[in-house]
Amino acid sequence: MLRPVEYGQYASAQITAFADEKDTKRPMGHTGVCWDIAIAESFFAMLKTESYYRRV
Repeated sequence: MLRPVEYGQYASAQITAFADEKDTKRPMGHTGVCWDIAIAESFFAMLKTESYYRRV
């Protein structure tokens, strides 16, 4: 699993304009800070690692 974009891109003006134009939500918490998704990313990294090592 790879992140689709780096953290700085979530706050860029182009991404904001694109999301507003398409009426979509960017993956941020209620505070609007992209670091709010760190817990979810940590969980999925652990899940990926565990599933890989159990198969080998």
